[in-house]
Amino acid sequence: MDKLHSCPFCGSKVNLREDTGCDSIYKYFTIQCSNQECFCDFGWSEEKDTIIDAWNSRPIENALRVEIIGKTDLLEQSKKVIEYAEGVIEYGKKVEAENNRFRNTLKAYADHDNWVETNIWFDKFMLSDDGWEFAEIALGITEEK
Repeated sequence: MDKLHSCPFCGSKVNLREDTGCDSIYKYFTIQCSNQECFCDFGWSEEKDTIIDAWNSRPIENALRVEIIGKTDLLEQSKKVIEYAEGVIEYGKKVEAENNRFRNTLKAYADHDNWVETNIWFDKFMLSDDGWEFAEIALGITEEK
């Protein structure tokens, strides 16, 4: 006998019953829920395989499973997009901080009294990886470490 899916209403086991009807002329099969409080009784068929296939065929449940899988995939893609967007936002914050730092340095550069000093600062700034720190120290924005 093929395996029967559980009752779609209560989740209990179901039983395949064979009956002969009131006149005992023909036999038929029916499926009933084993839960006495459920009352699920599934039709009848003269063919055992036909009723089992009909009982196990759950087009709505199958469609919902496919939809859930699709939505799960969409959710995973959405999580990746959100993670990427958060990275972009974080990068934007760093760029904004660097831009603010650069603006402050340029403002100090523009306000600086000694053109020679600022030219020296500019040359070193352009050539050095530590240009920011040097520029800020030279212009008095931060103290030397």
